Amino acid sequence: MVSSSSPDSVDLTSSSDPFDSSGSSDPLDSSESSTANARLLTDGGNPTSDSAADPQHDTATEVREGTRDALYDTIGTVALLGFSLLFIGVGTRGLVTADSTASGALGVGIGLFGVVLAAIAFDVVPLSRE
Repeated sequence: MVSSSSPDSVDLTSSSDPFDSSGSSDPLDSSESSTANARLLTDGGNPTSDSAADPQHDTATEVREGTRDALYDTIGTVALLGFSLLFIGVGTRGLVTADSTASGALGVGIGLFGVVLAAIAFDVVPLSRE
């Protein structure tokens, strides 16, 4: 133990925590530990029980919502790819069967729009709302 009368000396053997209000250095010795194990607080501050039914219910709900979101994402991606193939096909046909420069340019524009739709479907080009 370091004991000196100078104000710069520090007691290195003391195990007290300046942030511990209970005065005990062991957090398991406090009387609040038994009540902390019995009830948990969520971020909203509402007390919840520590039973196995609540986490399982939450997990099942999260899995159901995640599966639904994944299916919606898959359907949306397939729909975007279908539309992109349609626009690429229409653009290519318009380019091949073009009688004038304007109709050829329209075919190229439609085909490029199909390519952009495919890039959005594969998340190469981010959507403006994200």
